[in-house]
Amino acid sequence: MCHEPADTTKNMSTTESSLPDDEQPGTARDAFANRDFRRVFWASFASSTGRWMQNVALGVFAYKLSGTASFTTLVVAAQLFPLLVLSLVGGSLADLVDRRKLLMVTQAWQAAWARSLAWRFSTTRSPRRCCSSPSS
Repeated sequence: MCHEPADTTKNMSTTESSLPDDEQPGTARDAFANRDFRRVFWASFASSTGRWMQNVALGVFAYKLSGTASFTTLVVAAQLFPLLVLSLVGGSLADLVDRRKLLMVTQAWQAAWARSLAWRFSTTRSPRRCCSSPSS
């Protein structure tokens, strides 16, 4: 059997050549034309913005409580470490269960903890007082 040599004169990427014409990748404009994509995109943007605002606020709050950078570092690390550890578990879980329900549960869980943190912060008059033991 005789094999033809590969044609190296074509300058097409593998993505372009491997997809049928009706499945070519679209543009960002095409994606934003889809109402469901816009909703998910803006909801994700708002959630991510709120999450990072909470990260910053928690760091500031921890510093006001303790006055030390080491405690602030510990608090921020404790907040972000589960993200590192549980990312693989979350990815596997997303493959096994309905993603919509998983997102609803995890976002509700996150919102509940954010509300409890906001309540704790709002009921604390003096940052130094909230964690100290009452004087007798």
